[in-house]
Amino acid sequence: MDKGALNLPIPHELLFRIEKIEDSLRRMDITPNERIAVFDLDNTLLFGDIGEAIFAQLKIDEQEAFQLTNRERIPLSWTEYHRLLYSGRKADVYKKIVSCMAFLPLETLLKATEKVLLSKAKFLDLEGASIPIPSPNPVMRALISYLQSIDYKVYVISSSNHFSVQLAAKKFFNISGSNSFGIKNKIQEIKLGDVSIKILNSEFEEPIPIEAGKVRVYKKFIGSISPLITAGDSLLDIPMLNLTNRNGIIIWVGKDDEQYQVVSQNIVNSKNLYFCDIREINNW
Repeated sequence: MDKGALNLPIPHELLFRIEKIEDSLRRMDITPNERIAVFDLDNTLLFGDIGEAIFAQLKIDEQEAFQLTNRERIPLSWTEYHRLLYSGRKADVYKKIVSCMAFLPLETLLKATEKVLLSKAKFLDLEGASIPIPSPNPVMRALISYLQSIDYKVYVISSSNHFSVQLAAKKFFNISGSNSFGIKNKIQEIKLGDVSIKILNSEFEEPIPIEAGKVRVYKKFIGSISPLITAGDSLLDIPMLNLTNRNGIIIWVGKDDEQYQVVSQNIVNSKNLYFCDIREINNW
């Protein structure tokens, strides 16, 4: 075990499991190219949801944000979004929140993301709701730092908007944009006088990283080698988690024991499942 790892806020059981993988890899002389870890972002690497926070920030700023395109409002309120989220298929709602950004200048989205990532506040106030501003889960940040130090290639596959996912993964976890994937609007350029502006389209780049779409993103952009470590927090992450090498580690991040039991029944190699209980983080 790397002595430096012992000083990180990573549960000892999880470090022990990683060391078992490393022992196996050393015996089989596996190359660093085959050390792959892939993570969900929202409520897994982060406390909170970057997609929701950016959507809320855009709603707060929308009058100024849409000046250039003569568009007045995002055609979805926070109240409508929240109602849809808990009354229908989450997969459809995640796509809807990104599609509502159509005709938004890419620069506006990036600026809103930077504003959220640099904010010292804990919440955004919108329509009577307090939307958490995401912050990195310290255990997962330490885990990623450790994996990077022992030559893992670390990836993020998220169901939030692609551009905000890239910025958050880079800022909080030093994961490059080329290793980070979200729901990506197609981009078109429009001319306003002598100025060329990149605008988000209502159509998405394929594959769309939701449920089985995360598996398709993995196979298209990362490869066919099974990841040794995966992590998620949602039942929608199960297809991605089931990509994990049979000798790897599947990390479930959450605080709901009943949901954990549901997940364990749907994981192919449930013996590899590790419950990262966020209720215990203050004790680590």
